[in-house]
Amino acid sequence: MTRFMKIAAIVLSVLALILILLAIKLIFAPAPQPERVVVREASTEEPVEAIVVPTYPVLVAVRDMQAGAEVTALDVDIAQWPIQPQHSLPDAESAIGEYLRLDIAEGEPILRPVFKRGIAEYLGANERALTIPVDEQVGAAHRIQPGDHVDVFFTLERTNEIGHTQSRLLLPAARVLAYGGDSVDGPAAPAGQARAGQSEAAARHAMLAVPLAQVNELLMATRKGRLQLVLRAASDVAMPEPELFDAYKPLRDARSGLSTAQKEQLNTPENLAYAGLSLEEVAVSDEAVEAPVVRQTGSAAVRRVQVIRSGKVSDESY
Repeated sequence: MTRFMKIAAIVLSVLALILILLAIKLIFAPAPQPERVVVREASTEEPVEAIVVPTYPVLVAVRDMQAGAEVTALDVDIAQWPIQPQHSLPDAESAIGEYLRLDIAEGEPILRPVFKRGIAEYLGANERALTIPVDEQVGAAHRIQPGDHVDVFFTLERTNEIGHTQSRLLLPAARVLAYGGDSVDGPAAPAGQARAGQSEAAARHAMLAVPLAQVNELLMATRKGRLQLVLRAASDVAMPEPELFDAYKPLRDARSGLSTAQKEQLNTPENLAYAGLSLEEVAVSDEAVEAPVVRQTGSAAVRRVQVIRSGKVSDESY
């Protein structure tokens, strides 16, 4: 054995002896005692910081209510909400005695737009609410609902006043305000009460929003002709262009000596309505459409119509 190996053996023996002594000490050493922790009670005099969330009084329904029902004190209560909905009511007195135009579920807020406001609130500038009689045929099989838009066609049968039967579009895209017992302002009464036992066929009248300048037209057609309401798509914005056709001649002529500004005022809707309209203007004049004349040319028959406009007479074949 070399000298180096002897020294290494001695060092390893010493290290082994040290490890044995450390192991014996750890085995017989006492367990460590837990550290004592002193807990002090917080002083009640110290201020406590708290987060205050603001709340707002909101009127809510305490039970389900149907459209058309009258709001009573037993139907509503005040709740505190962290937000304040737009058009909300802060107290019950603002709602008691009002009638609902929409169904309200328990817990929903009572907002001002849910109350009936009256048909007049849904009319625009220079619009009038006009009621016309309807039946299943006129009313598109009673599938029309308030808020729909309809085209109003009318037909005039040949009479002593009208020389020929005619039909045309009278009022495009008329807004339906009411149909039967329902309206844009809500039903007339809660379902199952006044409307119980009634069917869609019970509708006898429809209310339309009519431009003031065309009220006379529709009144004349209602009295003398037959109307037909034709449903149109909400996305359909196509409209006729009245400026391409001759204007109606008013029933009352303007007085002479009017200034330029006064003559312009004659074309306002209210003045056009005041001037009035005759049935001859609503119907196409007999001078513009004559009965077709059949003339023989060789072996074929040629149909021609005589048209008189602005004092000029012309024969048109068709």
